Amino acid sequence: HGMIALGADAGNAFAEAPPPVQPFYMAIDEQFRTWWTESLGNPPIPPNAVLPVKHALQGHPKAPRLWEKHIVAILDKLGFQSTTHERCIYQKTVAGEKVLFLRQVDDFAVACRDTAISKEIIQLVGAQLQVPLNDLGTLTKFNGVDVSQTRDYTKISCESCLSKVLNHHQ
Repeated sequence: HGMIALGADAGNAFAEAPPPVQPFYMAIDEQFRTWWTESLGNPPIPPNAVLPVKHALQGHPKAPRLWEKHIVAILDKLGFQSTTHERCIYQKTVAGEKVLFLRQVDDFAVACRDTAISKEIIQLVGAQLQVPLNDLGTLTKFNGVDVSQTRDYTKISCESCLSKVLNHHQ
């Protein structure tokens, strides 16, 4: 379709999602206690204290699903519709141009014939997050897959991954 894909990455995805509905608490380690008092100048935290977790954190069993709900809500708000064959691929028409949006956890690819529209979409999604998206520009790699693209073709391969494995194992 003559589209060029641009990439973006949510640097702090799970912390962007709302907290789990069921309360979740964490024990405080010594490093946090030190940071809390020495770096922030706060009073010491008692030894056996716990803190409520107010965001989904990486490692929490519900964090991936909470992040998925959050990013899907953002895409819905921006007018994207999930395709029927792949829930992680969304589409929308902007200024007469078809836009495709691929999400793989916290990595995104936005494709359109007009790269200015793709950049605008990345900015609009990033504006909905507390930590802005990392704009990766024209995709050359996506989730470990090499991407070579022009307006006439897109070639995907795993050459660099295979080379790395082969070199590692001689």
